[in-house]
Amino acid sequence: TLSDRWKNAKRIINLCKLLDDQKINVVVAILHNFPKQGLENRKKFSKYFEIFIKCKKKTLIKRDQKKIWSKFSKKKIRNVVGFDIKFNEPIKPDVIVNCEDNINTNVLKIIKSLKTYK
Repeated sequence: TLSDRWKNAKRIINLCKLLDDQKINVVVAILHNFPKQGLENRKKFSKYFEIFIKCKKKTLIKRDQKKIWSKFSKKKIRNVVGFDIKFNEPIKPDVIVNCEDNINTNVLKIIKSLKTYK
């Protein structure tokens, strides 16, 4: 549920903060569906760099390796972000990469953004 997702996001944020306070760099790959929290994270962490991987729904469905979308369409599962849970794009990511683009293009875009990051 959205409430459960919020609880999980808070757990991840708290763990990352604990590590950040110990000067440990952290990389987290998650579906974070709480854009205002992303803005709060910028204040909370010593360094915060957000990459938003933008992808069309039809591409996600086509790449459905875990069969999440097909299970949802067959009503075997629910609480799927992008279907019965609205997906909220980040408010101010540091870089947006498009999953439809060539991987080399996206890697170069990220590297360029990291080089200009404070």
